Amino acid sequence: MPVAVRSLLVFPPQFALYAPFLSVPTVTGFLRQAGYSVDQWDLNHQVNMRFFSGEFLARCAARIASRPRTDAGARALADWERVAAALPDALAALRRQENLLRDEALLGAFGVLDRAYGVLNAAFAPTEVSYNLQMRYRHDRFDEVEAALRDEHENPYLALFREEFVPRIVAGGYGLVGIGMAFDEQLIPGLTLARAIKEAAPDVHVVAGGTLMTKLAPRLQELGKLFSPLDSAILYEGETPLARLLDHLAGEVEREAVPNLLYRDGEGLRANAFGSEDFLALPPPDFEGFPLGEYLLPRTILPMLTTRGCYWKRCGFCTHHHSYGWRYRPQGKERLIEHVAELRRRHGADHFYFVDEAVPPANLKLLAEYGRTPAGEGFRWFGDMRFERRLDGPFCRDLYAGGCRVLIYGMESGNQQVLDAMEKGVAVETMSDSLRAMHEAGIFSILMFFTGFPGETRAQAMETLQFVEAHREHVGAYAHGAFSLLEGSPVHRDPERYGVTSIARPENDLSTDCSYTVARGLTQDAASRISESIGSRRLRDPKFGQNWPRELLLLRQCALEERPLGA
Repeated sequence: MPVAVRSLLVFPPQFALYAPFLSVPTVTGFLRQAGYSVDQWDLNHQVNMRFFSGEFLARCAARIASRPRTDAGARALADWERVAAALPDALAALRRQENLLRDEALLGAFGVLDRAYGVLNAAFAPTEVSYNLQMRYRHDRFDEVEAALRDEHENPYLALFREEFVPRIVAGGYGLVGIGMAFDEQLIPGLTLARAIKEAAPDVHVVAGGTLMTKLAPRLQELGKLFSPLDSAILYEGETPLARLLDHLAGEVEREAVPNLLYRDGEGLRANAFGSEDFLALPPPDFEGFPLGEYLLPRTILPMLTTRGCYWKRCGFCTHHHSYGWRYRPQGKERLIEHVAELRRRHGADHFYFVDEAVPPANLKLLAEYGRTPAGEGFRWFGDMRFERRLDGPFCRDLYAGGCRVLIYGMESGNQQVLDAMEKGVAVETMSDSLRAMHEAGIFSILMFFTGFPGETRAQAMETLQFVEAHREHVGAYAHGAFSLLEGSPVHRDPERYGVTSIARPENDLSTDCSYTVARGLTQDAASRISESIGSRRLRDPKFGQNWPRELLLLRQCALEERPLGA
């Protein structure tokens, strides 16, 4: 029997506020099923709701008044009371079903939230908080991260954590606090929480995990340093490692028996043996304790995985699936539908986002089959995927009939030579046929692409934009960027194969994004300039210019089908 070491798992700021994130509820579900005592917080949501309160804005205004006068500060002081008065209605408007198709109401509400962030930013300048975080401290430099944790003037989380959240942690009697970080923007807020916990309760074991820690681990090991407020970190998958860490804290196992654990050992760091999970044996994620129904949308959207890893895993640019130890594991047909049905029953949610690296077509078919049964009535969903030849008219119509409303494609390029160089394994004609079939079936398509894969020319990059324009009727939205050569990617491991002539080690000690030169094609700077040009063009486009979050797009598609005829 597990011993009574209470734990708290936290998803920290700064992230979007439209739906729960999957990582912490996944580990929580595993631990609770195994009998461990665990609570969980969506601290990202809790903190941002405090940011959107009149009380917090009043504190910001007092802070601004005590600082040297600036134009931004003067505007914030003149505006904060009106913003505070407007915030309750703005939050309510975003959660109101009838506003889903009312652009003016949504934009007005989001505008109020932006003004609230503006007051906060004037109080903590030059820090900028929105749905992400920018500080003058770089998150890819170890010493600057450490400095940010101690900046009483520019770190907007420090006092808030000390005053409002850490006292609750101490009162909860937790022996372990786990901080799950997936994105760069969470590093400084997450570690700030760790620092505040250690100040108040130095005996609490603070462990960090998530995709971000896995990405940073090689750099930290080279430095021989772990961030100062942390006792340990868990890399890769965290279910069994966190259970064994709790056993270790209870004196039941040695620290060396905790898989995937990174910790201080002498003058450097030690990483324990790698372990991965039996995906078929895992329970569904448990969202109990997260504020379902309180996100910035009128309906709850639950994230789920149908697989771990990527079934393709050949793309030259990709490192995403390395967090699962480069192993691909499907969930199994029966368990997938059992978990969907269980989460619908337990949480009363009918809307799902399948966040696989790429949902296999077989699982799309399975989900749609469930959605067409009486048990699946009302089931609405979307997911991330690759283009595949199976996405023809009959297949797409079946997906729509089974509740699929949005699909997000990793298109990457609209030029066949570039696709082949990436080893995408897809033909431009297949993408064209699939987009047409999806549109005709009623499914909203979102395209993801980038410029500057090694060897790509300017003309080839423009061909991608021309592909989007040629399919304008069939494409719902798109997002884009510039190529990044990441450590651990196939391009990084075998640069000559991809026409990369040199790779420079990242200048910053926590960075995994490398500078490089190529034998032919666009330089890094040229690729970035083209990406910026595409971004400017998109913002001016009446169809693609509004950057609605993908969760909102799902609910908007559902609202369209629910709208009375003639409305």
